[in-house]
Amino acid sequence: MSMPICIGIDLSGPSNAQDTSLCLLSDSAITLYNDCNDQKIIEILQLLPTDQAVFIAADAPLTYQDGGGFRDIDRALRQHLNQQGFKKIGVMAPTMTRMAYLTLRGLRLKEICREFSQIQLFETHPGAALVCSGIDYELVQKIKTEPQAIQSIYEQLARCLPDSMRLPNIRSDHDLMALSAMLSAYNLSRNLSNWQIQSEIIGQPDFIL
Repeated sequence: MSMPICIGIDLSGPSNAQDTSLCLLSDSAITLYNDCNDQKIIEILQLLPTDQAVFIAADAPLTYQDGGGFRDIDRALRQHLNQQGFKKIGVMAPTMTRMAYLTLRGLRLKEICREFSQIQLFETHPGAALVCSGIDYELVQKIKTEPQAIQSIYEQLARCLPDSMRLPNIRSDHDLMALSAMLSAYNLSRNLSNWQIQSEIIGQPDFIL
């Protein structure tokens, strides 16, 4: 049986697609794509073989709560992080003002993935995935503000990967988040997820870390 293809996407809103990074793992080779608008994502997916399973973990809400506010999976994630001592890792509702456009793009991504029968789509939170996989909590909190934190986390991840996998150079926190999302998809493909939960919301993919 061939190894599944695993993809992580750090999605941004539709007006700043230059901040969207996609990380693809295929046959132990890891490739990073930057400046990914919807069309570029479609073109990448169209190049994938149709006879291999594809696991995609996206850092974006893929549904919203009817009436607004937090979804059941948002509340469950917040509780899980609190129990682990990671109270400073942010969890935001999909309908918050600063999240609404990202949620729209997440819904569009879900539509795109439905066109590919070999794709299984999941939602993730790359920052939460990093701390839950053992990456230093203090470093994860500094990803957006300190470039050195990105490099330190990159080095920690490199030491944890099989020798056959070589990490590409990363240029931004978006690249790092896409890499983290890809690793969540990779762990899921091997039944080694740090955390997985289903939602009662119809159409919501499983949430994984």
